[in-house]
Amino acid sequence: LRAARETKAKFLLTSRREERDWLGDLPARIAVPRMPFQERMELTRALASKHGRQLTDVEDWRPLLEFTDGNPLTITVLVGQALRDGLRTRQQLEAFVAKLRAGEAVLHDEATQGRTRSLAASLNYGFEHAFNEAERGQLALLHLFQGFVQAATLGLVATLTPESAVQLLDRAAEVGLLTAHGGGYYSIHPALPWFFRALFEQHDMEARERALRAYVEAVALVGSHHHDQYGTGNRGAIAALRAEEPNLLHARALARQHGWWLGVIGAMQGLRALYDYTGRKAEWARLVEEIVPGLVDPATGGPLPGREDVWSGVTEYRVRLAREARKWDEAERLQRIRIDWDRRRVREEDRNSVRNFAVSLEQLGHIRRETGRPTCVDAYRESFDLLLRIEDRSAAAMIAYNLGQAYMSLAALRNLDEAESWFRKSLDLKSRGDRMSRAGPLGELGHVAYERFQQRSFSLVWRGLRSDAA
Repeated sequence: LRAARETKAKFLLTSRREERDWLGDLPARIAVPRMPFQERMELTRALASKHGRQLTDVEDWRPLLEFTDGNPLTITVLVGQALRDGLRTRQQLEAFVAKLRAGEAVLHDEATQGRTRSLAASLNYGFEHAFNEAERGQLALLHLFQGFVQAATLGLVATLTPESAVQLLDRAAEVGLLTAHGGGYYSIHPALPWFFRALFEQHDMEARERALRAYVEAVALVGSHHHDQYGTGNRGAIAALRAEEPNLLHARALARQHGWWLGVIGAMQGLRALYDYTGRKAEWARLVEEIVPGLVDPATGGPLPGREDVWSGVTEYRVRLAREARKWDEAERLQRIRIDWDRRRVREEDRNSVRNFAVSLEQLGHIRRETGRPTCVDAYRESFDLLLRIEDRSAAAMIAYNLGQAYMSLAALRNLDEAESWFRKSLDLKSRGDRMSRAGPLGELGHVAYERFQQRSFSLVWRGLRSDAA
């Protein structure tokens, strides 16, 4: 290359890596972007023509073309397989993509065709040369992940330190298996689940089930963590949850299939925060209703034997959904069952049991306030005191805000001094960095001041009228 610099010769080198170890900064490196969607459609038409088919609506192929992530070889192999299988409708192609995501053996890809024609050969070339047997076994776990992986999560599944997981995944990114986004976050090549499934299934059944459970528990832990971060006002957690959504749904499905109910709820906690923030209430309601039969005794509304630990959380989900649908009788019925259950289980030394009981009382307060009953204050105050006792300032701030709302909005309780006091308590308890959350009580303090102004103005006008009349 150096010798050719003074000539008119030009060289084009292709690699998945930057090859800095031996080329240094000698070449100009050009990152090849994903194939534009319009060109993916044109390639699909050409492949269909080669198979003797004329596609009238290439838009039906969008789910598969989006799945390929704009990789030409992936498009060629996957579209070719779909054409050979006679797939025609959007529903058939969506089912095909679902099988690919799950790593099911739906491809008849012959590695002997070489790296320019075989997806397996292309992926296997870098894989076999770059990793030893133990590392290949750890990377095979990537077939469980759905398009996205955090190094920390893989570390939990593969029992690697976070540093070792980052080093392993960085090397996988170098050979084109992943795309690194920095900070230990990676996108996964769309063909990886299929590619790694066979390697994963070389392990015995017991080892595979351990890996499945480790994946479910790791993803559930991630979901719960981001849910808690969102609850404390960290809206940055939503970006992580958007990326993790396919993993959360996949972990939830695996956990339901195996009866790992704590894993189901852990994954759903993350989905709850995401769907709440993005307004996807119908999707959330469907996820909740799907798991009710597996947890709730239809005769009593209480938990089925052995499901007690997750029943309370699911009942909270159901109460919230009933409130949003304005089914007040159903909401209160469910909430009273939950309060009775939580009251029997609360232990002073167990923060979680105290928090659960406080949340149950809070929900009862909401139901009573929304139906105009002054007794909402009793439930709110008891909940507030419990949350302060365990130093949960964020949750206590929300209760204080709701107490302020009760003293503002309910005619039987109307008291601007009480409302102002509770809104100030809410503001004082909220983190100074959570500007969105602090905006609520600040706005309500403005509302209180405006109401006082209106009262004084009315009083002055009334006194003026009486003076004129006299």
